[in-house]
Amino acid sequence: MDEFLAWAGGAPVRLWVTEYNAGAVRFYERHGFRATGERELWRGRLPNVRMVRDA
Repeated sequence: MDEFLAWAGGAPVRLWVTEYNAGAVRFYERHGFRATGERELWRGRLPNVRMVRDA
């Protein structure tokens, strides 16, 4: 993750993560991401939440 964030060069990074994948959510939180409150159903079935890491 550190290598990717260095590549992003301080630009905001946004991603979707399955909301019940607690391990992934914690991983992203440890790297400075936060949930935006935006939600979607991926393929009409998997509840995802948007996470962002600001510049």
